[in-house]
Amino acid sequence: MIRRLLPLAYGVVGGVIAYDHAYLDHLHSASQIVSAVLAVLAWPLVVAGVNLHLHITVR
Repeated sequence: MIRRLLPLAYGVVGGVIAYDHAYLDHLHSASQIVSAVLAVLAWPLVVAGVNLHLHITVR
């Protein structure tokens, strides 16, 4: 039972951390969506201060 709840807890914590660090604000482009997904999945890096905001420019 606990093994089934751990991924859910990890995702909830990741969502809260991503929201707190503004990764879930203004999801209008693919790079913003990818940044948000990365922040939720790699939330320990966000807590450690790693910036996962992707800035892609199209020429």
